[in-house]
Order: sequence, then structure tokens, then C-alpha cells
Amino acid sequence: LLISSLLMMGKIRVERKMLPEITEDESLNINFILYNQGIYPLFNIELSDFLGCADKNKHRNFFVDWIKPKDKFETNYSCVCERRGEYTVGPVILTSYGLLGIAYARKTLGLKCTVYVYPRTFEIKKTPPLTKGYLPWFGLETIPSSGEDDEFFGLREYKFGDPLKRIHWLSVARKNKLMVKEFQRCSFYQVTIIFLLNKKENIGEGKESVSEYTIRIAASLTRHFIEKNICIEILAHAGRLAKYYPSNKGKDYMEEIFKFYAEATAESKITIGEFIYEYYNLIPHHSTLFIIITEENIDTIMEILHLKELDISIVALVVISVTFSANPPSKNDLGIIKGKIISRLYSTKVGVLLFCKGDNLEEIFS
Repeated sequence: LLISSLLMMGKIRVERKMLPEITEDESLNINFILYNQGIYPLFNIELSDFLGCADKNKHRNFFVDWIKPKDKFETNYSCVCERRGEYTVGPVILTSYGLLGIAYARKTLGLKCTVYVYPRTFEIKKTPPLTKGYLPWFGLETIPSSGEDDEFFGLREYKFGDPLKRIHWLSVARKNKLMVKEFQRCSFYQVTIIFLLNKKENIGEGKESVSEYTIRIAASLTRHFIEKNICIEILAHAGRLAKYYPSNKGKDYMEEIFKFYAEATAESKITIGEFIYEYYNLIPHHSTLFIIITEENIDTIMEILHLKELDISIVALVVISVTFSANPPSKNDLGIIKGKIISRLYSTKVGVLLFCKGDNLEEIFS
């Protein structure tokens, strides 16, 4: 019986079909197919699949009484992925109990694969005004018309085909030759998002924690700007290493960033001030900086105000960590905390948005 079971198991082929990426609280749907490629029937087969992304009942077991030669067994199952993360699905283990259900043979079929559970995002209807950057002007060409998205760059000699309205008549009179005005396009937006997942500052539990709110805000901003075709740069510290994604855009780039958001953990042991001091030179000039911090790190904003001299707008997204504690402040005390944050940043002309536990994050960006 054991030998016959081993011979039959050698003629088995399996397939598992599912999406490699999914969003929090969605169901991961799996299609599983077992093929009997032998000339003998299969019977008394048990299949077990491991679902690392399921919070409960991580194993799915199926018992197959009979599969005819050259036939297949197909089933569908699912699990709800409640937490973002990088998970392993598999291996699939097949157990044959033989004719009498006494002797058995077991085989690991593999099919291990990785599933990324992305953080759930919310719609961002409006953000603070962005700073316009400048397009590279290598081999700069004359732009047909000037407007609010153009900036005067200089003068050059007239070339055949240049619009006559671009002629700078004062220079013509001075140099006795035709001169035209040249403009530089400045409608290029760049955004940088900076955040840090500090272990000591991660107050709260599960999805109602400082780190989870930070990830949701960062992920939602990332999706919003990439869908608007705006270049985005990510500077973050999670786990034990810094993560840097240089300015780019596009769907593939967003998926790369979201994989990081899926697996990021609040294990950092440095402060946001230390992190920015080391990496602030990577922030492009003529751009907008969104920095996600807690109220305990407001003074960090004062330390980076010199970035405004490089035409970098700063927007502070403040997650009020005390609202995630076991003893949150009263409504009056919370109002005082918010007032202090706003008054602290008001004179610096830094944009500020405040986030508390239980807030409707979509409404804050409306």
C-alpha cells in the first residue's frame, strides 16, 4: 500500500492561482487545481495549504476521495488579510492514506510564494499648494508663448522661425541685430515625503497606532501624487535601515514603494531630527516637503527651516500621539495641544495638518 501510494503521488501536478498583491481587509481568493497525470486513480488524498496572511485558521485542508486518471480536482478558497505585511503562502502538503486509510505517504509539493498586503489608502481631495520646480534647460528651445508657467531666462540671437512677438526691441537697438527673449518652463512639480517609524514613539495597538496612521498617510499621499503624474521621492526609516526612493513617477514605481509600505515595521531607534540631519541634502530644490511627525518632534521643523531658502515648501503632518495612549486627553486638553502646535508653526509659514486617533483622514484633506 505504501509503495502504491508513492507511485501514484509521483504522477501528481498542482497549480495555485492568486493575486500577488492585495489591500488590507480584502479577501485573498485562491484557485487550486490538482491534476492526476497517471494511469491509475488517486484516492484518499488530503491537501493542506498554509496561508501566512490569514490572522486565523492559517491552514486550509481538503480531503479528496477519488480522482480518475487524466482528471483533476479543483477548489476555491479565500482568507481575509486584515494586516498589511509581506507574507508567505505555502507550502502545499499532500498526504495519501492508501486503500485502507492505514498506511500513508506524505509529500511536500512546494508552491511557496510571497503575497504583499498593501496598506489601505484614502482619497485625498486637496493638498496644500505645491512648489513649482524647473525643468532642465539643456539645449533650451524657445517656447511658443509665455504665461504663468514660464519664467524669463535670457536673450539670444534671432533664429529663423522664432515668433516675432519674442523680439526684444530694446536689445535690437543696442546691438543692431535681432534678439529674442527666451523662457524657461517652471511647471515641474516634485514632492518629498519623510517619515520615521520609531519604536518608542509607536503608541497604540494594531491599526489604531501611530505607526499605522503614519503609513496610511504616506501611502495615500504617494498614490495621490503618482496618479496626478507628479514626481515623488520617499525618505523613510523603518526597521533598522533608511529607505530612499529617488524622485520618480509611474505605476511600477508606486508598486515598488507600496511593497516597502507593506513590510515597514516600527523598529527604528533614531530620532527624526537625526534622520533628517543626515539625509536632508537629498531633498531636491524647488520642491514640496511633506514631513510626518508626532507633536513631540515639532522642534524638528525649526531645525529645517533653512530648506525654505532653497525654495522648498514644508508641510508638517502631525500625528498627535497622546490620543493613541490608554488615557487620551480630554476634548479641552486636546484643543490646547492643537493650539500650541499651530501657534508654534504659524510664524514659520509652515503648512500644518493635525491627525488624532479616530479621525476621518479623508476629511482632513478635504
